[in-house]
Amino acid sequence: MYKNTIHMLRSVTDTICDSFIITTGDGKVIAIDGGYKTETDNFIGYLKKVTGSEKPHIDVWFLSHPHDDHCQVFLEIAENRPDEVTFGRVYANFPEGSFYEGVDKWGVIIANEYSRLLPRFADRARELHEGDVFSVGEAKFTVFYTFNPEWKSVNDASTV
Repeated sequence: MYKNTIHMLRSVTDTICDSFIITTGDGKVIAIDGGYKTETDNFIGYLKKVTGSEKPHIDVWFLSHPHDDHCQVFLEIAENRPDEVTFGRVYANFPEGSFYEGVDKWGVIIANEYSRLLPRFADRARELHEGDVFSVGEAKFTVFYTFNPEWKSVNDASTV
């Protein structure tokens, strides 16, 4: 059923969003971002189809930066739908929401929501840093860049 595949989910609201599911030949499932909250049903449905499971498990969930079109699916599942999808590790590198105060409304909102929900998955959360290298099953990851306090733009401070 699983094979080394990157699935880029199309937005159901025909707007910007970032949502990827990676499956590996050894059965691992990796999510990158997820999209707007309105994308949650589509994300879960696609995940069920890809995994063949009614309650899919994501081994690792990467969150690139605190914007609504990237993180709201994760936040919705973490807060309101943990019985539908489980997840293992969560990788991100977000500043406190106050860092973006007066600069980026969504950066403030999403970073604060992530911090508020963090106690639910703190034992599985890891902060990424430039130069980190690790594997998730057959997939190998190298972190090229993460949040830098010199950059106030949320997009420019994405984890790559």
